[in-house]
Amino acid sequence: MAKPIKRHQIGRFGFPTASRVILVVGLLVLSFIFFFFAESVRYHLIGESRKVMNVYARLWGVAMSYGTSGAEMSIIFDEIIEKSDFPMVLTDVKNNPQAWRNVGIAPNDTTKKSMEKLRRMVRRFDAAREPVGVYLPGSGRLVAKIHFGESRFVSLLRIVPIIEIGIIILFLMLGYTWTLKVRGYERQSIWLGMARETAHQLGTPISSLLGWIELLREKLKNPEKFSGESLSLEKILARMADDVNTLSRVVNRFGNIGFVPELKLKDPTPLVNSIVDYFVSRLPTLHSNISFEKDIQPVPPVYLNEELMSWAIENLIKNAIESVSKKKGVIKVSLRESADRSFVNVIVTDNGRGIPVGDQKRIFTTGFSTKRRGWGIGLSIASRIVEEYHGGKLFLLESKPYERTTFVISLPIKKEKI
Repeated sequence: MAKPIKRHQIGRFGFPTASRVILVVGLLVLSFIFFFFAESVRYHLIGESRKVMNVYARLWGVAMSYGTSGAEMSIIFDEIIEKSDFPMVLTDVKNNPQAWRNVGIAPNDTTKKSMEKLRRMVRRFDAAREPVGVYLPGSGRLVAKIHFGESRFVSLLRIVPIIEIGIIILFLMLGYTWTLKVRGYERQSIWLGMARETAHQLGTPISSLLGWIELLREKLKNPEKFSGESLSLEKILARMADDVNTLSRVVNRFGNIGFVPELKLKDPTPLVNSIVDYFVSRLPTLHSNISFEKDIQPVPPVYLNEELMSWAIENLIKNAIESVSKKKGVIKVSLRESADRSFVNVIVTDNGRGIPVGDQKRIFTTGFSTKRRGWGIGLSIASRIVEEYHGGKLFLLESKPYERTTFVISLPIKKEKI
């Protein structure tokens, strides 16, 4: 009994959850790195500001100890301190403002309102970091304090991580929205592709049936014309029955999509022979300019689901027929054991138009097609059947335009039942 495929088993036709988790975790790690880097730079700049303040404090201490005049003190402020871009307030030991820069208050504004504002600013600065003391050289007596805050650049660094996280969240939301749209488009593409593949699968037996029906009509109209032919009514009816059985198999194949198939240990020789013989018997009604060659060698049994594996092999043969349909074409189907005796290889070779080098890596991708009206799902389904359901390999061995294009299905020998 076939088992339904669970969502986490969906491969080529789905969106694996693991990829989304990795993406989200990666973005979170990236956010942490941005935040950590910005905070490291901010604390480094604050440390540099403290070093500058220590230098200023020593200058003040030296100036006070040697009785520097007001004009000289003004030079210290105007030429050194004022050129700094971070806010600072010089106070006495009791935190009464004496001088200030970069705080939004004019240097000569000593009104009560401004003084109160400066005191609040000093308390805010001190809550964030210790003020730098101004000591007289030699005596070590504290004579003043320098209170300072973050520069405008350092303050901006504080909100940079928030902006970065916001941008990442925005990208996550956009990515999620885009994913939903892509999933919708992919579902639509898959359904359209499955419809196309259904038509592709039904096309051969239906065309064959139409050919047999036309032949029967001719026989009924002109029985004397076909009196000497070996193709009797019984044989025609038998071929038509084969086509009807093929239609039934197509229905069963699509019914098995989404389920893990039951694999049985079987000799693949009868399956390959029957598929090739089916196409050979119908070539006169489909493509009279194409001939088949078979190279069937004895091989050991492999685990396979005949219904699905026939689908994969038929897809390769149909692609080969379409490739050589406009010229005298030769399609060769081989069955042989690999050189290392690890695989049974089904090899389909044609002398058609081939596959461009730039497209060869994408031919098994769902939705990719080199045909103008193709939906790019035939090889994708074949690859899924061979690789996911049978644990084998499907690959393009070579492609030389109008000389040789070879696809290989490799099925593992004596592999334990999946």
